[in-house]
Amino acid sequence: GGSFRSQSSTYTTYGVSQGGYSIVDLMTGYNVNKKLKVQANLNNVFDKHYYQSISNPAGANIFGDPRNVAVTMKWSM
Repeated sequence: GGSFRSQSSTYTTYGVSQGGYSIVDLMTGYNVNKKLKVQANLNNVFDKHYYQSISNPAGANIFGDPRNVAVTMKWSM
């Protein structure tokens, strides 16, 4: 599975702006048995550099996460 997120251009009253961007995430999972599931996530597949939040030129802008991988295991009792 996966997800696709897209944001149009963003502007603030302080003159800070950012063009539109899109982020693609992928995931896969496997049921090892009835109790154990393993899942792998690849986030920001194309390593897009973007601000998750922008506010002012003084630096209160928050970068979005770079490409990253997460592996989880879920054990059901």
